[in-house]
Amino acid sequence: MSTQMKIEIIERRIIKPSSPTPHHLRNFELSFFDQMAITIYTPLLLFFPNTESTSKFEICEQLTESLAKTLTHFYPLAGRIKGNTVVECNDDGAEFVKAQVSCSLSDFLENPAVEILEQFLPAEILSKEAGSGPLLLVQVSLFECGGMALGFSISHKIADASTLSIFINCWAQITNTSITDSEVTLPEFGSASLFPPLEKSSDSSQPPARVYSKNHINITRRFAFDGANISALQSKVANSSVPKPTRVEAISALIWKCAIEASTSKSGSQRPSVFSQDVNLRKRVVPPLPAHFFSWEIFFEEQDVVNK
Repeated sequence: MSTQMKIEIIERRIIKPSSPTPHHLRNFELSFFDQMAITIYTPLLLFFPNTESTSKFEICEQLTESLAKTLTHFYPLAGRIKGNTVVECNDDGAEFVKAQVSCSLSDFLENPAVEILEQFLPAEILSKEAGSGPLLLVQVSLFECGGMALGFSISHKIADASTLSIFINCWAQITNTSITDSEVTLPEFGSASLFPPLEKSSDSSQPPARVYSKNHINITRRFAFDGANISALQSKVANSSVPKPTRVEAISALIWKCAIEASTSKSGSQRPSVFSQDVNLRKRVVPPLPAHFFSWEIFFEEQDVVNK
């Protein structure tokens, strides 16, 4: 079904903050890690079944109205990066895209082809616009059954996956009219004061900016594991070093093991390999950072190297 599906963009518009950003907040300084970040969009897709009688038009209007209110609290996302030093919080706005899908949500989810998933995103992951254009784009894709997909593209220059999660939770709370303003969880800023940008650093041996090369071969695959098999795998791989492996650890180790075995079988010998896992350091640093800290640099890569 997914190969026969069509996604048609029917509207694009800019959503500005519902209240102007105060003058003293107009320049949001990038941190050192922001400056070093790869210029790409971080993607996220969420799917929702049709559980209400609200029309598609009303849903989109509610989302755009609450998005404008949310951007007043996440004002950097409505700005534009200038010179890799600051975000000019000029209320240029976030991009809101509306699309319609020529099938039902249940039909699509039976076999969601990876190559089609990208059509639910409002921007290409490798777009250079992540460093000069809109810092946040949202696409609402409406299925024939009334279900919908929310696709997010957020600039990796100023936000990580946790920051995107903070934004989505805040947006959901503001959309929920039963939640009062005082109950809404708001972001906390200040990463540039903790990790000063290059021009304020006295250390001349800073690492160079990471640049993504399109010459790299990137392959995306989807693997589905049910809960029972994951639990069994966790029990099987437990050892004295890792007595209680997490679900992520167990699955990651399995995929890495299979990749090494496939590579060894093809080349005839085991080659060096690197496995990288992003980690949320907000609660791990001393002292811990607030759970709703708006930043990028809180995700680092842990790497293990095998060379046998």
